[in-house]
Amino acid sequence: MVYGLLPVKHTNARYQAGIHVLAQKELQLLLSACGLDPVVYPLSLSGMEVIAFESPPLTAGQAAIVADHSLLYWLFEVREDQSLLPVLSHRQELLGADLPYIQKYKGKTNERFTELLINMALYSSAYATEKAVRLLDPMCGRGTTLFLALNRGMLPTGADADRGEVQECARFFQRYLEYHRIKHKHQKHARTYKGANIPMESFAFSLPDSGEGELSLAVADARQAAGLSRRRYHILVADLPYGVQHAPSGKGSLQALVEEAAGEWLASLAPGGALALAFNVHTLKRNQVVSALARAGFCLAEGAPYEGLEHWVEQAVMRDLVVARAPLA
Repeated sequence: MVYGLLPVKHTNARYQAGIHVLAQKELQLLLSACGLDPVVYPLSLSGMEVIAFESPPLTAGQAAIVADHSLLYWLFEVREDQSLLPVLSHRQELLGADLPYIQKYKGKTNERFTELLINMALYSSAYATEKAVRLLDPMCGRGTTLFLALNRGMLPTGADADRGEVQECARFFQRYLEYHRIKHKHQKHARTYKGANIPMESFAFSLPDSGEGELSLAVADARQAAGLSRRRYHILVADLPYGVQHAPSGKGSLQALVEEAAGEWLASLAPGGALALAFNVHTLKRNQVVSALARAGFCLAEGAPYEGLEHWVEQAVMRDLVVARAPLA
């Protein structure tokens, strides 16, 4: 049976070309998680560019995994007469489809790419079927990753060294909950880690038909990741600063930050957990990231879904990503 996945398009053709390749890699990973290993290839249907693969009929469980694809607009069966039979569309979000998209600000990472990062980490980990995945973003900014994770029923924690960014994230989320009349509790507290005080706040909310959810925020350096919770995280996702001007002031280069934080990131993850990092190769080289993670004790993910991920974003940004796992023992 031939299936076609119609991805969401982007207005910039060069950016779209790179994202299309990433979409194929992501689909390979999701199909592997389904226990399938088909060839994934581009296919043109009446001028419509889709991503195709051949497999036996998808089970409900397999379809649910494919529905997590970050760029999925529509999945359909391609019949012999070239007619298309709809199979599924993107899954329903827990809180609201608009939540990750409302905030607009300079430097915000594309929401679809951020969801791809989540998928690369989740489906590379030992916790893809976990009911309540614990996610950490140690450089969360204003919370795009956190809001995408919430909409998937995950339990996200975000940390950032910029107090203003964390506060803005908290203010926005509280306004969102209040506007939609979602019952919630907002608490401020603190943790002590290696002699340092870490200001934190949390939101616990409940929905009539969807159960409960939770978001935690911390004003913390990426090198304090292991001190944010007593419980370890299943996945860690971070989009590292793209420009030299965003390197941590007074604390060395971005490379030094990754080298110093890698051990903390490993300690924050449960055995079998996974990490996905995105970065600009003009300011941070792939071999530098790989070496830092390997020295910390991570196992680098290898194979077709993890190769050829470098892609153009804009004139000064050529983005790549690395996926690595915490050892099972």
